Amino acid sequence: LKHNFQLLKPVIHSHFTSLKSQTVSTHDRVDIRDSIMIFGRLADKELLLDVEGAGTPEMANCCHGGCDNCNYSRIFDSLSAGRAKWVALYTTRTLIDGRSHESPWAKIFPSEEEAISKEEFVRRIQSLPYKPQMGPPSLPQEVSAEEIPSKEAVERLWGCGLEKPPDEMTP
Repeated sequence: LKHNFQLLKPVIHSHFTSLKSQTVSTHDRVDIRDSIMIFGRLADKELLLDVEGAGTPEMANCCHGGCDNCNYSRIFDSLSAGRAKWVALYTTRTLIDGRSHESPWAKIFPSEEEAISKEEFVRRIQSLPYKPQMGPPSLPQEVSAEEIPSKEAVERLWGCGLEKPPDEMTP
């Protein structure tokens, strides 16, 4: 699953933040609406964290109120929001208490062994359901769930951050 992080880190860091960069050429930029449509397909409003004590009864019973004698007063094992705002860097995570979360983008790869082509990657990203996400009010948030990101924008994700994009990709 380390490859997942290597796949998504450039997506999150480089692809979306480059929109505000002054040094990025016009040719390298992705339309803001396409970025919103892509992020809305990859992001989720829930995230399970890999922290010490995650899923234990002690953490579940903690009020997280800042008690001095509690090991978990400022540690959380899950995050949730009203709208999608995180891209998980895991395909699936299960905590010891049975809570489980699958990243929306995990559906792109049906199995950990199956490699997919660039064309299939584009098709699968475009077919993921769109969820409205959190963001600054200055961005055009009004994107219809039926709109799909352009092929060119999704293709930019394929090799984003890699010196030589691969012919096929696995999770």
